[in-house]
Amino acid sequence: MKHSKTLKLAILPAAILLLAACGETDIESSVYNNPQECSENMDAAICNEAFKEAQIANATEAPKYSTVKQCEIEHGVGKCEQNAQSGGSFFMPMMMGYLMSSAFRGGAGGNNSKALYSRAGSSNLSTAGGTSVSGTGKTKVSPSAFKSTPATVNRSGFGQSAKAKSTGG
Repeated sequence: MKHSKTLKLAILPAAILLLAACGETDIESSVYNNPQECSENMDAAICNEAFKEAQIANATEAPKYSTVKQCEIEHGVGKCEQNAQSGGSFFMPMMMGYLMSSAFRGGAGGNNSKALYSRAGSSNLSTAGGTSVSGTGKTKVSPSAFKSTPATVNRSGFGQSAKAKSTGG
């Protein structure tokens, strides 16, 4: 009796790990540089709607940097733009394309299309959340590629050191 309890306890963690690893199935998706390229393969209205959704994601999820130099270190020289908003300005990578889920239905509630950015030293593009894709056309990606990723401003200098040393009290 004691032997069977020990065996069950030994198998349980392995079963949990196995189930966790099998949890996500890759999603059929497509990578396009622009809506015109997309419309060579499907309805132009769907392509334009997916592009607009990626632009909305870009505005809220793109990595933001306090200097153009910081942005270019991550995304490459000439691949960043300044964005001014009330309360200041920041730099963010230019949208170089978009990733569109095969589940995209246009106006169905979002998160089926994401902006793609260049990475310094790489020919691949990636989402704000870090999913990397190569080339254009059909691909498969993890469902996590379509999860929202809130952007934060990456700072250096005094702001960074003050934040690191803050005790909150």
